[in-house]
This record gives sequence, structure tokens and C-alpha cells, in this order.
Amino acid sequence: HIEILPKNPDALVERALKRLGLDEPNQIVEVLPLPGAPTSFFDGRNMKIHTILKEIVDLSAIPSRSMLELFATLATEEADAIRLQDLADNLSVNSEYDKLSRGIFSIVDLLEMFPKLPVSLAQLMSHAPHIVPRTYSLANDNAKEHHEKFEIAYTTPTRWSGDQTHVGLCSGFMDSLAAGDHAW
Repeated sequence: HIEILPKNPDALVERALKRLGLDEPNQIVEVLPLPGAPTSFFDGRNMKIHTILKEIVDLSAIPSRSMLELFATLATEEADAIRLQDLADNLSVNSEYDKLSRGIFSIVDLLEMFPKLPVSLAQLMSHAPHIVPRTYSLANDNAKEHHEKFEIAYTTPTRWSGDQTHVGLCSGFMDSLAAGDHAW
């Protein structure tokens, strides 16, 4: 087996930086958990903002209902709070959340959908899923001379919604690699 640790695409990171109002991506911040948030491996570490958004927070993930509920409590606009709570509560087929989650809908899309929602980097780090390694099985030739290099063959699952295309985080990451690049 081999594990690939993907990274968020630069375009998605740039969108997140813009939406969060973070204009100094190389600024180093100390990662501290928010009260009541789960602890993580990164707590207490000093990291660049860009690294957090590129390598830690899975910006491409579909927002969970618990994230929607949290964001509803943060909303300063009543209409935003009601819509976010409805997204979280309405479990019916063809609800707005159902339609969004079947299409192309990421955490960054949600943040852009609610531009007045006051979400901080710390809240995003504490409540968004973190990027995890993807495991791939390897089949190899047992001949001794074939152990220096190997190739990975994979398919790139793609979804379309209107004029938008969604490629999985790891598949898109592997597609962006050039010969000699590292996948960790």
C-alpha cells in the first residue's frame, strides 16, 4: 500500500484567503483549539496561514450539517441564520442541502454563499475536516530489478453540476503532479 497526502488546489486556497479576509498568507499563527472544539495534532504549533489552508483544512469537503448549525449560531444577519439552520435541518429529498451536496458544493462555496458570516481561521481549523492520507493498493512485479520505481494508475472521478466540474481532492492533487514531484 501507499499513502498519498493531497493538498488543496491553489485556486481554492486563494478563494478561502479572500473570503476570510486574510491578506498575509505567510503570516505565522499559533494553532489553538477553540473552547469545546476537538483537539488536533496541530494544537500549539506555529504555522503559516497558507500552510493551514493548503495542507491541513479540507476546503473541498461538503459542509457537514453540524458545521451548518455552528455557522447558523455565528450569523449576524437573521436571514442567514434562518437559511443556514434550514440547510442543516431539512433532511428531505430535493431539499436545498440535498441539491447542493449532490452537486459541487464545498466549504469555500458555503463561505462565499454567506459573505457576511463572520468565520475566523480558528473556527474553520477547529470545525472543518482535516485532510487525511488516501491509501492505494500496489501490485508489483517481484523481480528484484523492478523495485527502484513504480507507477500508479488511477482514475479521476469527476462530477459536473451546470458549468462547474468537481474532481476529488486526492485525484486532482495527483493530476497536478509532474514527473519527479513528491506526493507527501
